[in-house]
Amino acid sequence: MRALEEPASIALAQGPEAASTARQFVTDAAEGLAFGERRDNLELLVSELVTNAMRHAHTGCQVMLCRHGDRLRVEVDDESSQLPAMRTFPDETGGWGLRLLAALSHDWGTERRPWGKSVWFII
Repeated sequence: MRALEEPASIALAQGPEAASTARQFVTDAAEGLAFGERRDNLELLVSELVTNAMRHAHTGCQVMLCRHGDRLRVEVDDESSQLPAMRTFPDETGGWGLRLLAALSHDWGTERRPWGKSVWFII
């Protein structure tokens, strides 16, 4: 069984294939880790964060994974300094990403970086 011993990361250019590439990356990087039913949540959450980076930051992004005890920490960094905010009234066009993050992750947050921001979650 393979384990994620070192952090793994991928840089994604802005484009329609970024979320799909990110889902495949986290699935491959986390292969062998005992996530079972959490795998679907992992793929959904990374897809949401990458899509948000593409839609709101209008930049590419970087996805990084690292072990956090018996959990996995995922960070999505982009070049916008604007921190995400949870919408009061999400609708069919959007606003669900941070709510999903809060509901499906063990913990999550945001951090300002010199080049923009990082949105992270632990699953």
